[in-house]
Amino acid sequence: CSHHLPAAMGVTLGTAGSVSVYGCGCLSGALLAMSSLKRRHEEELVEQMACRALTTNDFAVEEECQWLHSLLAILRPRIDKFLKELVQEQILPEIDKQLPKMLHGSVSFPKVDLGKAIPHFRNIALRENSDQGILLEVTIDLASDMDVQIKAMKVPIGVKRLSISGQLNVLFHPASPKPPFFAGVTVFFVDAPELDMDFTGAADFVDLPVIRSVVRSTILDAVRGIAVLPARVAVDLNEDDDTDQADLSYPPPRGVLRVLVKSGSQLRAADLNLSGASSDPYVVIEVGQQRWQSSVIEKSLNPVWEHGNVVDLLVYEPQQKARISVFDKDRFSQDDLLG
Repeated sequence: CSHHLPAAMGVTLGTAGSVSVYGCGCLSGALLAMSSLKRRHEEELVEQMACRALTTNDFAVEEECQWLHSLLAILRPRIDKFLKELVQEQILPEIDKQLPKMLHGSVSFPKVDLGKAIPHFRNIALRENSDQGILLEVTIDLASDMDVQIKAMKVPIGVKRLSISGQLNVLFHPASPKPPFFAGVTVFFVDAPELDMDFTGAADFVDLPVIRSVVRSTILDAVRGIAVLPARVAVDLNEDDDTDQADLSYPPPRGVLRVLVKSGSQLRAADLNLSGASSDPYVVIEVGQQRWQSSVIEKSLNPVWEHGNVVDLLVYEPQQKARISVFDKDRFSQDDLLG
């Protein structure tokens, strides 16, 4: 006897329809039908998975990151030494340099304790890129219980906590026919990481916002200068091949992003004066380390830019993002973010 079992009967198929099976008796026919449907469904799942693997060329990576933590535990003494030298030789002098002239020479750092930096890794992905390199993408969250004390004109300021979060890429490339099968490895942030810190002392109050801004921007600039595109940490794995340190550290850009800033509408009023509520807007566009700022349109909530409003930005990785912000220009205080 012939039996027809609809696809909706206990088994879900990739396409609607029915399957014809042959057997003796209703029960045996139903069992054979179920078995055939199950086998067909499993075959379709295998085909779909194979097709997906071929088209995306992505490889699933477990979220378990114990090996990364173990590696950092071994490298921690070297990392701590590097960070201390970076803070003492670059960041602290740059903070003093960027402060207003009236504060130059009056800034001291009675205590610099970087504390323990505990990294956490998430969103790990491993893929083969277009030039047969292997790309490891990982989101890193780094928190440090640092204790840095600053004195500006004898006013105490403290930084008690620092956290950095961003997507870190580790790229093994270009491919090589001999071990280690790659000419080098580069490490970089695709976009500038998010930075957060807790201030204590005078910087907690509104009277010294400029110091908070200088400390935050100086630390972020130091991170950008080391490992935010186009900067990267590069290691030459094979000194005998045609790829050298310069090739890894300074690859050519992949393209150019051209942006035309035309106008804005219904912006928030950040200034209150005798003539009413208004803003003095300007636009900031950031891609990696590149930062472009438009001219300021005074006293307008519907600004129009007609001159000097085109910028070309180099793109080094397709994952890079353009960050566009609008600020209100202030003469005697920190500029306000409008959106």
